[in-house]
Amino acid sequence: MSNLNEAVAEAEGATLLLLDYELAVTGSLEWLRSLLPKQTKIAVYSAPGAPDEAMRWLHQGYDGYLPRTMSAPAIACAVQLMLRGERFVPSIAISAKAVPGVEVRMSDCGLSPRQREILTMVATGASNKHIARTLVVEEVTVKSHVKAIFRKLGVRSRTEAARFVLAPAHTWNAVPGSLPNTSSAAVAVRAAASPYLAR
Repeated sequence: MSNLNEAVAEAEGATLLLLDYELAVTGSLEWLRSLLPKQTKIAVYSAPGAPDEAMRWLHQGYDGYLPRTMSAPAIACAVQLMLRGERFVPSIAISAKAVPGVEVRMSDCGLSPRQREILTMVATGASNKHIARTLVVEEVTVKSHVKAIFRKLGVRSRTEAARFVLAPAHTWNAVPGSLPNTSSAAVAVRAAASPYLAR
């Protein structure tokens, strides 16, 4: 597409509009929403940028951010998630520190500085082995910390732990360990949707 008007015209009746970054920056999201059916999802397709770029697009209200380095199967998974009402960003593009209040929230739940460091890495999809290599500790030490983190947060999986880090504060109840309201969360992290998540 040579311009945003052409893209919107072509998107008539579509359930998802995947905009190239160069087109996305030429118009406001409000303007796009006014021209498209309410149920149409709008995502940005871009070359990888600054670490917090993906979160900036989501905070603006877009339904997803897909870097051009994603494989076709990963893009297909991301599209399926967005069509089901999730908002998508791959783990490699996530900066946990870009989420307001995350450090305070982790501290309020009683996480130690080391546990907060590990949880932030878990939120990016890092495996226990990768975390152990990065922190120069034994993998069994990381596993012990992860179990303690799950217990303190009241979660059962790495996906739920990632949501704790990445969901905006207003989607969480005041009680530590309560799960977020994912319908209003800024991002839902799903391992199957990203080729960058370490197993």
